Amino acid sequence: MNYTHLIDPELKSIAKRVPYNKFLIKTANIYQMLAFRLTGIPREINCKWIINHNTGKNPFKRRVVMENKSLEKRYGLVTAICLVVGIVIGSGVFFKAEKILTATGGDLPTAILAWIIGALIMIVCAYTFSVLAAKYEKVNGIVDYAETTVGKSYAYYTGWFMSAIYYPTLTSVLAWVSARYTCVLFGVSDIAGGTCMTIAGFYLCAGYAINALSPLLAGRIQVSTTIIKLIPLFLMGIIGTVIGIKNGTAAANFSTVPSVAEITAVKPDYVPVSKPLLTAVVASSFAYEGWIIATSINSELKNAKRNLPIALVGGTLLI
Repeated sequence: MNYTHLIDPELKSIAKRVPYNKFLIKTANIYQMLAFRLTGIPREINCKWIINHNTGKNPFKRRVVMENKSLEKRYGLVTAICLVVGIVIGSGVFFKAEKILTATGGDLPTAILAWIIGALIMIVCAYTFSVLAAKYEKVNGIVDYAETTVGKSYAYYTGWFMSAIYYPTLTSVLAWVSARYTCVLFGVSDIAGGTCMTIAGFYLCAGYAINALSPLLAGRIQVSTTIIKLIPLFLMGIIGTVIGIKNGTAAANFSTVPSVAEITAVKPDYVPVSKPLLTAVVASSFAYEGWIIATSINSELKNAKRNLPIALVGGTLLI
């Protein structure tokens, strides 16, 4: 496959003279294209690789010059709030509830306290980033904030971490968990084998395709799926609480704690932990993870300095 069209014109003459450098330039440009697509940097960002001829062992020191031309303001406040809420109220909230109750040994008040502590941590962090969002509006939220507060070197490594580790890992886990839920929904017994992995790969490719080809459609899907998730959750919470109070189940769950023998009868691999509250807080923190991704759309958010702080604080409070 010919990747010559990906190489900046200013580099072609250098690439022809130095074969090894030609390979480096091709590889760098291809990875640059893939990395910027994964991190969501808009197409309007024009990137140019420039070779600086310096003396020393490495005469080919690379730097990226990004020229911000025009970023389309395509998202509104509702989309930003739904992004925060939809990311957090995902798979983690559902499968971490069992982990938290297991860590607390079935002690419901302690489990609820762990959820509250995790929520407070999330709200404080979101408020901190909302202060930065109210002051700075560039290309990629968290990387911009890292550069402003710590420096360019830290922002450089933060950008690499987000694009090479954080985003790929998070999206892969979400696709895998979604595939497992799909298998359970349709009665597929192979929830850890090839069938599940195939479905996970489809979800991963479909999610990327929708976001890459039609960002506006992706925003509408985000709003729709968030509302669809919240309606049954609110109904389950309200109806379950009312029924539990009437038949006495709620009072019994708060007043009694199951013994180790009762727990092992249901969960044979149960092992009591020495610090149940701290263990449960760690699990709840993972369930609340992901809201920070919303900062990456600040350059495409209408009136970002006003709407992004509202979305961060309002979305986390709603959760």
